[in-house]
Amino acid sequence: MIAPAISCVSEDDALIFTWNIVVNADSYGVDVTSGNTGMLVNDSTFVVSPVAAGESVSIELTVSSSNTCAEVISSASCSRLDCSSKELIPANQELNVCIENNGTTLLDLSDIEVLLMVSQQ
Repeated sequence: MIAPAISCVSEDDALIFTWNIVVNADSYGVDVTSGNTGMLVNDSTFVVSPVAAGESVSIELTVSSSNTCAEVISSASCSRLDCSSKELIPANQELNVCIENNGTTLLDLSDIEVLLMVSQQ
């Protein structure tokens, strides 16, 4: 078995960890190594709620199988963003877009604050 990569998104007052189903897996277990505890919703989703803005949660996912490799372990950390004080971009705001000759699209975000915080181990 191959240990799955874990993704995380911050939604409202929760952190949602997801991963792909592992072929031949019999069970999935999640241990929270730091932060609030959560709930295994199904074989590919673990939700931690409530999580305060700026708070981090670290998990360790153990995937077990009765086949060749007994278990594999993945870990990830994620922080809940504090977006309560951020302004949304108005629908009519103009963005400068530049398409390079190699097909790359560039956006001028000099007037827009972008915050992305995702951490995986």
